[in-house]
Amino acid sequence: MSQTLRIRHASCKYLFLSMSLKIFSLLVAVLLLNSCKQGCTESEATNFNPDAKKDDGSCYYEGCMDSLATNYWPLADTDDGSCEYESQLHVGVYIIQDSIHGGILPFEYSHREYEIVVEQHPDFPENLVITNFANIFSISAQQETVAEVEGSSFILSQQNVVSQDQNLEEYVILNGLGTLTDEGLLMDFEFLNGFGEAFSGSGTGIRVEPIE
Repeated sequence: MSQTLRIRHASCKYLFLSMSLKIFSLLVAVLLLNSCKQGCTESEATNFNPDAKKDDGSCYYEGCMDSLATNYWPLADTDDGSCEYESQLHVGVYIIQDSIHGGILPFEYSHREYEIVVEQHPDFPENLVITNFANIFSISAQQETVAEVEGSSFILSQQNVVSQDQNLEEYVILNGLGTLTDEGLLMDFEFLNGFGEAFSGSGTGIRVEPIE
C-alpha cells in the first residue's frame, strides 16, 4: 500500500513539474514575441505603436505641409488638408463707405457705399481675391484684384484691373491696404483710371456676411 502511495506521489510530482515547464515555456515564448514586436516607435508619428519594440520603418506623419500656413508642420510627409492661413481671417462680404478725390480737374466723391467680396485665392490660399475693391467699376461690371496678407492686413500691389464684362477701360491699382480692427475694416487706396488720371481714397467697412 505504501509503495502505491509513493508511485502516485511521484506521478503527481512529475505532472506538476511537467505543467510548470509548459507554463514557463509559454511565458518565455510570449516574452520573446513581445520583444520582437515591430511597428512605428516614433512617438510623434501618426501611426505610433506604443507596444512596438523594434522600428519597422512604417512611420508616417500627417499634417500641414505648406510652409506658408500658420500651422505648418516640418515633420509632415502626408498632407491631411488641415492647413490654416491668415487669409481666412479676412474672408467675408463687406459694406464699404468711402470718399475718393483726384483727376485732372480735381474733384471729390464723398460718402460712396458699395459691397466688396473677400475670398481665399483658389490656387494660393495664403492670398486673397477681392471683388469690387474700391468700386473702380460700376456694380454691374465688377472686377477682381489679388491681395497678399500680413496678419490683420491685406495689401494690394500695383496691378492692372479689367472689368468682368471686358467692356470698360483698363484701370490700374497703384496700391491698396485693408486692415481689420475691432471696429471693422479700414481701407486706403490709389488707382489710375482708363485715362491715366490718379485717384486716392479711404474708407471703412463692416463685415455683413462670412464666407465658409
